[in-house]
Amino acid sequence: LFSRTKIFFLAFCAAFFPLIASGEILTKDTVWKGEITVSEDILVPEGITLTILSGTVVKVLSSDSTKSDAEYITYSTAITVRGRLEIEGSKGSPVVLGMNSDGKPDGWSGIVIDGGIAYIKSCRINNAETGIYIVKGSLEISDSIVEKNRYGLVAHGRQSVVNMKNTQVTGNDYGIF
Repeated sequence: LFSRTKIFFLAFCAAFFPLIASGEILTKDTVWKGEITVSEDILVPEGITLTILSGTVVKVLSSDSTKSDAEYITYSTAITVRGRLEIEGSKGSPVVLGMNSDGKPDGWSGIVIDGGIAYIKSCRINNAETGIYIVKGSLEISDSIVEKNRYGLVAHGRQSVVNMKNTQVTGNDYGIF
């Protein structure tokens, strides 16, 4: 009986009190699912994997105060990948990353791949300064939509590799650079 009560309580808390991630450098492999609120920078360092499961909604709050060392690339809230990012959405249950519907483009910086690798499947990325920004990294993206950002996708330098399949970069101020 006690363990059922504990499980019910944990399920109740997860449903009504979403996880809030703030100014965090991940120190171990991490899995996000459900509704996640990001209020400050998230840094995925080398050797660490951030996995975002199908159906997850990541709401990014606008913040001008960044706390990670990725500040030299971005001025507002960002998810910076120096390790590995795996977004595992599905056609029926995509992952959504962006600001609330009232968010304006450039309210958050977007996903910054800074020497890391990202595998993105069935994801919608919106309302960022740059949906995906790659510096000396690798991106494989499929079945996704990058929309309503200032810049859709920026691959900076010869050491940036992008493989896109069945992905739309649309409705951004500027598309792919």
